[in-house]
Amino acid sequence: MDDKMTQTNSNVVKSVADPSQRDPIPETFDTIEEMAEFWDSHDSGDYEDCFGEEVEFEIDLPPRPGKRIILAVDLADKLGEVAKQQGVSTETLANLWLQEKLVQTVG
Repeated sequence: MDDKMTQTNSNVVKSVADPSQRDPIPETFDTIEEMAEFWDSHDSGDYEDCFGEEVEFEIDLPPRPGKRIILAVDLADKLGEVAKQQGVSTETLANLWLQEKLVQTVG
């Protein structure tokens, strides 16, 4: 099989069918930029045999602080749209609006 060249974002990515013809992965990289330059110009698919075993893992994230409120789907969608228009998260907008309403109601 012949070597093939793929053009990506003005970088030439080398793809080599024969592993004996590929550039070796350096033992270390001095900088992040040096590592990025290597992988920007080499196809990681050519090095699959160098990456070791596939692993599986789970991440158990702690719950975020605060209370959870379940909203009707259409209400949540509209809130999300307004939040996006205002450049804030849906959570931030909901907190601001609820705080305003509570100040009006409770004082």
